[in-house]
Amino acid sequence: MITSATESALRFVNEYVREWQPTDARSAARLHEALHRIEAAVNGHDVAVFEKPGGLCPFCRMAVTLLRSEQSERGFSLFVGDLLHDEREGLKLMLSEELGERVLTYPIIYIRGTRVRGGYEELKDLADSADGLAQALENESATFEPPDQASLLDALPKENDKPRLCYQAGGGQWLTFQTLLFGNVLRLNALFQVVLCALAITLYASSPRAAALVLAFVGVDAALFVLFGPSPLAPLGTLATQLIWSRRGSVASAVPYKFTFALYAVGCLGNLACAYGDGSGGCSLPHGTGLATTLLVNSSILAVFRF
Repeated sequence: MITSATESALRFVNEYVREWQPTDARSAARLHEALHRIEAAVNGHDVAVFEKPGGLCPFCRMAVTLLRSEQSERGFSLFVGDLLHDEREGLKLMLSEELGERVLTYPIIYIRGTRVRGGYEELKDLADSADGLAQALENESATFEPPDQASLLDALPKENDKPRLCYQAGGGQWLTFQTLLFGNVLRLNALFQVVLCALAITLYASSPRAAALVLAFVGVDAALFVLFGPSPLAPLGTLATQLIWSRRGSVASAVPYKFTFALYAVGCLGNLACAYGDGSGGCSLPHGTGLATTLLVNSSILAVFRF
């Protein structure tokens, strides 16, 4: 018997492996799963209503109220749920030819598997007509069939094929204090830090000041990462973005990593002051091979797991 702990571990491994898939293919797989959730709701009920998340859609509330009133008289099965991000994006791709500009208006309503074009107003017209809603509920059920994963991949926008350095993960202007990043860009950035810290440790035996300069570069790069995100101003993040773009992974919060990299910046630049001080006494700041080893271990964990 598979325990819940084993299931959680398998789910973690599956998500970890999938995060290294080409990003567009991963997106297509995610949207495909989302469309199957819509499929279950639409094909499993006479009427399915998908609302805008957050409860701030008055037309959604009016449509649900109308349908619940009709349900008490006609006895049809009704599904009401939020149309979340992946479901919305998958449905837009699926209906792209029908929608023209791929714009969905809320609420999204399906009656017996057939989408009601428009939203509440069209539903109300249907309910107000003599036999409109009754006829729609008596029609032979149409089957909601999501396109296969390959078709979704073909339908995804192709403007992101080439690395985009002046782009914030999740959208928005790049020249800001970015709060989001791509997971695998961070991992590769951390791997570069591992290499530089290992180089610094090697150099400390023969040239402590050269080693301190290597760590200072890590510190400056970390400070730029904190202020402006991984690219285009932070050298290691820019290189990571260029190399890993097709497998950049999921969007994650940048805040905890920016806090960590801020400590990198303070430590590495403080280490430079220790290395180029007057040498009259010890340095009270973390420095030398101890600092480089600590950063190497932490960056190794980031490069593998991203915590």
